[in-house]
Amino acid sequence: MNKGASIFAILFLIIAGYLMWNHFELPTIFIGKTGKVKGYVTKIDIIPGYRGSGVYQKAYYSYSVNDSLIKDDFIADKRHGIQKVVDSLLVEYSINNPLRNKIVGFYNQ
Repeated sequence: MNKGASIFAILFLIIAGYLMWNHFELPTIFIGKTGKVKGYVTKIDIIPGYRGSGVYQKAYYSYSVNDSLIKDDFIADKRHGIQKVVDSLLVEYSINNPLRNKIVGFYNQ
């Protein structure tokens, strides 16, 4: 087997495994300064799982940056635990573009 092809195959398997482990979500990479702020879960929807197997929660959350309210959502699965409307989140956001965010912590109540 060609050495270049085997290196490509190994790299492909590593990258594919990483993406599958993270539910095919690309990591959020921040360029520049970031800030952290507390956000709150505002709404919960129940959505069907992949091919109808199980259900997931789609949690909508909001946080405030510079007197503007920013809303976003995420799918809470086994990694995140069961979310409730009163739960709070720690959100890391980019100072240059506050819409670019990543949830860092969960505070279930």
